[in-house]
Order: sequence, then structure tokens, then C-alpha cells
Amino acid sequence: MNGKRRTRLGKILETIEIVINELEDIHDEEEMAMDNMPEGLWNSERYSDMENACANLQDAISVMNDVFDYITGTMVQMKKGAKRI
Repeated sequence: MNGKRRTRLGKILETIEIVINELEDIHDEEEMAMDNMPEGLWNSERYSDMENACANLQDAISVMNDVFDYITGTMVQMKKGAKRI
């Protein structure tokens, strides 16, 4: 992989890190909102929706971390391949 493509991938990794951080912040804020809900609302549809949102955000964070790892792995592999030439 040439330097230009590695640079582009590096920028993508930076963007993914920003997205992951934002998703984590939103997830934490939603969890905090759930924790601050009155006990009487814990069995409400709204609380259930918030739980689902948190679970979906956690899944999204996990997927984004996987994407980050795949791209990082690709860059490492391509760097090793470039040294062999």
C-alpha cells in the first residue's frame, strides 16, 4: 500500500476515533439519564426505549471498534508487505 492510501486510512482512523468517542459520550449521557429517572418510571415504555437505545449504542461502539481494528490490521499488514519488496 502506498503512502497516499496509508495517509487516507490514517485520516479515516482519526475520524472513527472521534465517532467512537461521541457514541460513548451519548451512551454515558443516556445511561446517566436512566439512572436519574424516578423509580416509578423504571417499568415504563420510555425507560425501556432508553435501555434499548443504550444497548444499540453499545453495539455500535463495538462495531466501530472492530472497524478500527480491521483498518489498523490492514495498515500493519501492508507495512510488513512493503518491507519485503
